Amino acid sequence: MPSMNFDLLLRRLLNGGVRRRYAERTVMELRDHHDELLKDCEARNLNATQTRNFIREKLGSEDRLVQETLARNELLSLPGRYPKLVYVAAPLLSYVAIILVLVVLLAAVLQAGLIGSTPNALHDRAMSSASFFLEYLLTPLLVVLWCLLAKLNYSVLRWPLLGILLLSIVGSGWDINYRIATEEATASWSLYWGYAFAPFEAIQKPWDDTFWQLFRLILALAAGALTFSYYRPEFESQSA
Repeated sequence: MPSMNFDLLLRRLLNGGVRRRYAERTVMELRDHHDELLKDCEARNLNATQTRNFIREKLGSEDRLVQETLARNELLSLPGRYPKLVYVAAPLLSYVAIILVLVVLLAAVLQAGLIGSTPNALHDRAMSSASFFLEYLLTPLLVVLWCLLAKLNYSVLRWPLLGILLLSIVGSGWDINYRIATEEATASWSLYWGYAFAPFEAIQKPWDDTFWQLFRLILALAAGALTFSYYRPEFESQSA
């Protein structure tokens, strides 16, 4: 007659940010101790109410066990200790870093005249592919990555959802304009961020691209929603 829900206890520890290995070991040790106390109660012919009260007195309540464990910072994973950093700041910083690296590489290649100095269909396709990746694929891929991280750590969804929303908004506002090389001029490119429908003039785009921006925003959010809905990490019962 178990008087403690070990599955629920394990999930509460994981949701609170406790490292999985320690959470599973803690619950396993508690279950073994619980079984020993239960056998002791059976040997003493205690009824159900007396058994429940005796075990709770020895082990403490689930709430107290969770609170005491979560209070030990050394037992928490990195997302458990710093959820705002891992789930809000890190995705945005990673996105900005990738954009900067690609922009620097692109600028260096164009400056060196390796591509875009003369008309070349292969170069134009390469630039078009790079633009497509940055505008339509990079943000959804990062969203899925951080969704997987949150699911694998059984994190409470408040901070991951906020980070994914901000990442989707920031990532969906970029546009890369690339002008192919002609006989008269070399290739050129420009990078712009903003929204045509933004309420503030400072971030409004000078051209109307509302449909495609909304499409990219919905695509990124849909990627996160599908990952959260259908990816379920293996969870082994500790009460079997």
